[in-house]
Amino acid sequence: MTLTLACPSDLMEDANALVAALGESVADLATFRGANWRDAGGGRYGAVSFEGAAAWLASAQGGLERPAWDSARQINLAGARRAQAALVCWVAGAAGDVPQASPARLVVIGGMPGLAALAAMGLAPVEGFALP
Repeated sequence: MTLTLACPSDLMEDANALVAALGESVADLATFRGANWRDAGGGRYGAVSFEGAAAWLASAQGGLERPAWDSARQINLAGARRAQAALVCWVAGAAGDVPQASPARLVVIGGMPGLAALAAMGLAPVEGFALP
């Protein structure tokens, strides 16, 4: 299933820690690198879309532990937990409206193509950003 995450610029460091805690390597600490999306109020967001399983969503909402591969303790678990507290998850076909991007929350949508999910969250690319 396609998972698309939208992260407000102020939460990027913490969101990177969360993605890394759920991920497979230290490279996940660089998931959100630029705020190339904007909401109607001008707020800036980083976005990423990847193929993941429903288990990723469950893990994202469950207890966080330091992954075994992080023996150098590079992940800021306190930051990961702050990002987790701001997390809002929604899967296509679920009841309720698509959660809108907000400066106070990290939104993940499952089961929609990435660009469609970002548009459904109320985001558009910043001027000059070339879409893939």
